[in-house]
Amino acid sequence: KGVWGLDQVYNKENQGSIWEYSGENKLFTWGSNEEGELGQNNTTDRSSPTQVGSDTNWGIISRGAAQSTWHMLASKSDGTLWAWGEDYYGSLGQNSRTSYSSPTQIGSDTTWPTSGVGKLTCRKFMSAIKTDGTLWMWGYNNAGMLGQNDVAHYSSPAQIPGTTWKDIGAAGNNSVVAIKTDGTLWSWGQNSYGVLGQNNANPVELSSPTQVGSNTTWSAVSKGGNTFGLATKTDGTLWSWGNNNDNNSKGVLGQNNTIDYSSPVQVGGTDWATGADKIAASDRAAIAIKANGTIYSWGGGYNGQLGQSNETQRSSPTQIGSASTWDTIAAGETHFIATKTDGTVWAWGAGGNGRLGRTSPADNPSMAPIELPGTDWGTAQVAGGKRSGMAIKAK
Repeated sequence: KGVWGLDQVYNKENQGSIWEYSGENKLFTWGSNEEGELGQNNTTDRSSPTQVGSDTNWGIISRGAAQSTWHMLASKSDGTLWAWGEDYYGSLGQNSRTSYSSPTQIGSDTTWPTSGVGKLTCRKFMSAIKTDGTLWMWGYNNAGMLGQNDVAHYSSPAQIPGTTWKDIGAAGNNSVVAIKTDGTLWSWGQNSYGVLGQNNANPVELSSPTQVGSNTTWSAVSKGGNTFGLATKTDGTLWSWGNNNDNNSKGVLGQNNTIDYSSPVQVGGTDWATGADKIAASDRAAIAIKANGTIYSWGGGYNGQLGQSNETQRSSPTQIGSASTWDTIAAGETHFIATKTDGTVWAWGAGGNGRLGRTSPADNPSMAPIELPGTDWGTAQVAGGKRSGMAIKAK
């Protein structure tokens, strides 16, 4: 996929006409750097994408990155896992409470995921699914969201029972949702507004994984959302649940109303894209890509994060522009970052600290998608931090 450049290394394998190549996977960050979350070995904000170090072997980056805190998580192609920024209750996995302003390896394991954007989540807590299907979590645990049947904080990765985990996300600052390889959906942590999808709106905490319903066709879960969840099924349907009546995000469940739902309800039709990088939720809004490459938004319009050239709240999905070349989407706290199939990267929403990746005007919000510098991002991965952005330029 993509154009092969001269800087890539080609390796022909004895598989008939099949060729494999390895290219450069460079990591870039921009925006707020209050706690060193840009990985630049300093705390200077940057309003345009800046490469992190000189390594070219980055694997995947965390989706829904650190919407509540100031840290990042990423893997390399050798199966190692790295974190940096604020160490929030052990969230950097170093068995300590020390913050780092440049990437720092977590342990010595080489079985962390190197592909699959649904394998890492970065919030107050961290999570990662290894290549053997095991799920590991660490960091903040005040509501049992580490799934250890307790509320103790963990400063190094702790395993959750099972070896069939597929996709991990978040349905709130203190809530977790995940999918197993059998297509079942699971949740745990804090249940405010019914965000765990257990058909119970009472604020009951679950400190170990509990299945949501009995359906076995779940495909992907969102990595963000302040008090709501978002997920797709393999049949192209989109589902949401949780708080639908917050003052800043009325209608974020996409139901054309402001009623809270404590179990998943369908959003729109059956033509949504089903990949983990096709849905995203900020603290106040939701965005999803359809199978035909069009993109839709709904929820709170504060700072234009719906990309509709205004700040109007919307309670049902509304198309952003007319383009049908959108490829992936990720969310920060109050902004979004997306890619198109032509190798360009776009951002919109709140603009403070240069989080939209533009040098002028660096701090102004954008109420419609604006392109980041360069058209050579290739098959880029993108992620949003609390007030920052991150991308792997894959060529």
